[in-house]
Amino acid sequence: MKRKIVLSIVLISMFLLSVATTVLANDDNTFLLKVDQTSAMAGDTIAVTISNTEACTGVEGVLKYDPEALTYQSVTFSGNLAERNNEYRSIRTYSSGEIRFSIVGDTTNGTKGDWATFVFEVNTGFSGSSQVSMSDVKISDVSANLTEENGASVELNIIPMEITDASITLGESITVNYYATLAEKYEEATMQFTMNEKVVSVEGELVEGNKYKFAFEGVSPQCMTDVIKAELIYGEDILDTHDSFTVRNYCDSLLASDAATMGMGEEKFTAMKTLVADLLEYGAMSQTYRNYKTDSLANQGITGQSEFVELTEGWKVAPTNSGDNIKITAGGVWFANVNKIYLKFTTTDISNTTLVLDGITYTSKDFELVSDNTYIFYSDSILPSEFGVGKTAQFKYGETVEASITYCVNNYVYAKQSQDTNMGKLARALYNYGVSAVEYMKLQ
Repeated sequence: MKRKIVLSIVLISMFLLSVATTVLANDDNTFLLKVDQTSAMAGDTIAVTISNTEACTGVEGVLKYDPEALTYQSVTFSGNLAERNNEYRSIRTYSSGEIRFSIVGDTTNGTKGDWATFVFEVNTGFSGSSQVSMSDVKISDVSANLTEENGASVELNIIPMEITDASITLGESITVNYYATLAEKYEEATMQFTMNEKVVSVEGELVEGNKYKFAFEGVSPQCMTDVIKAELIYGEDILDTHDSFTVRNYCDSLLASDAATMGMGEEKFTAMKTLVADLLEYGAMSQTYRNYKTDSLANQGITGQSEFVELTEGWKVAPTNSGDNIKITAGGVWFANVNKIYLKFTTTDISNTTLVLDGITYTSKDFELVSDNTYIFYSDSILPSEFGVGKTAQFKYGETVEASITYCVNNYVYAKQSQDTNMGKLARALYNYGVSAVEYMKLQ
């Protein structure tokens, strides 16, 4: 498995959620509270039921809740209660956050079990812990004796339906990761990313608890200053939106941080800062090469980039063309949202031509026609930490190897390093990015 470089820091405030408790009650109490769920999100309903363990003929008290977290909706009474006592039920909301209740059960034999269920809706904008409690409880037993109890309470965990934080992953491409908290009923929510009018919908991956990760892969290096809009969507509803993320702004937050905040040693933190600066330099040179938004370069105001050290002749490479049918004519690097190496070759018969690259055999369907008998082959995406790792290619005509080369990104950089062109600048920036990636990984 290829190892990825991961840099992450919280960009959007993260809520620290307390662990929910199902029931909290005095062991001596006759009545307690039950809830149908202890974790919920905005718009969800929570059912709170008053229940008893000993037969009683009536109960009254006050149900208290936080009106910032919950809105009272309705109440239903259990079938355990005698129909003839319907008129002896009183539910009054005298003040915000308080419901006073008085309920009569079976006056002959007493009633136990569920008495009444109160339904609340979770308010938008609230998150964290909230409590529903029952107090001032007075109970009439089957002998009409009146007793008082301390009451009971339940703790609720209100989960925000929102994007909580973000990070980037530097692997074969730049990946922007968004994280969101979702209750179980919303686990099918998706994240819709919009960048330069391109819209991509991504399913979430459970990270832990109720936290999900949504990965937007393949951000091109020249797009580091472009805004990415993220919308957390469930069905037709947009649960949350974040529309101001750029890779450049994220890198700014990393560079402005410190080792302690990042949880790193000083050496690793220094290596991370160099890697980030070289990443932005690579992004800027990509912009310049493609003439893309050059009025807002990714490296603007950035310091700490690596100084390019000229590669030695050890990186100079040439193909071995030993046959009459196949000849390697060029090698290079494909610059896009990922990096690949390519090899151009000629052949007298493409159907009789195969390529063995690092032990994998490729056939005519893997080659792209350039012109006449000239073809091009693109490798798989290459990690920045592997820019200096040569890939051995052998072109076979039938069973005979007629052309071969061991080639890597750094071989291409060597060929372009002295050019004072946009391509030369791009090649040098790519090389520095790869070197700093290797240095950072050594400290992982």
